[in-house]
Amino acid sequence: MEVILIKDLKRKGTFGDIIEVADGYARNYLIPNGFALIANNSNKKRFEEMKDKALAQVSELRAELKKTADEIKGKTFSMTALSRDGKLYGSITPSVIVNDMIRKDLPELKINASDVIIDEGNIKFVGTYGCKAQFTKDISASFTIIIESDESDEQPELLEAILEVEDKNTTDDDTESSYANETNAPINDLSEVSESTNITDEEPVETSEDLDPAE
Repeated sequence: MEVILIKDLKRKGTFGDIIEVADGYARNYLIPNGFALIANNSNKKRFEEMKDKALAQVSELRAELKKTADEIKGKTFSMTALSRDGKLYGSITPSVIVNDMIRKDLPELKINASDVIIDEGNIKFVGTYGCKAQFTKDISASFTIIIESDESDEQPELLEAILEVEDKNTTDDDTESSYANETNAPINDLSEVSESTNITDEEPVETSEDLDPAE
C-alpha cells in the first residue's frame, strides 16, 4: 500500500514522502497513529492543502531532535557491571544504556531506548562499543559506551547458570517489535515523541489539528 507520510518516520522516510508499506503496517499502525494517509487522490489533495501548516510543526520537532542529537554526539558514557573473565552477568541493552548510562550524565535528555542502536547488537562482554541514537531518518548521533568489569561480588555458580540459559536461548532479550524497528521505534522520528517532547517512540504527534489520518 502507498501512503503519504505526515510525520517523519525513523527509518522509512520523511514528511511528505510517498512510500510503499505493508497493508497491515499501514492500517494497524501508521494511519491510526497519525503517521500517514493512504495515498489516494482525495488524500493527496488534502495533504497539499494542509502541508504548509503541518510542515511548520514538523520543522519545530526536527529542531528539538537536532538539539538532542547534538547533546549526545561524540560523547562517551561508562558504567561498571558484574562480570567474570570479561563475561557479563546478563547483557547490556538499549534500555540499560539509556537509563543507567546516558541519563546518569544527561538526566534531562529526551531519549528513549528505541532510539538507541548498538553497532554490535546486545553487549555481553566488558569493553568499548559504538552506538547510535537514531531520532529520524535524517537526524542521528554516534556515541561511545564503555563497560568496565566489576568482579567484587563474583558469583561463579550464578554466572554459569546465566551462560547455560543464554546458550540455549538465541532470542534477543531486548528485541523491539517489528513496527518499532521500522519506525522507533520509527527510534524517535518525528513520529515518536519520547516522553513529553521528543519524537522518539513513535507516539503519535499531531501535525495538523484538522487532519484525520483515519479517513
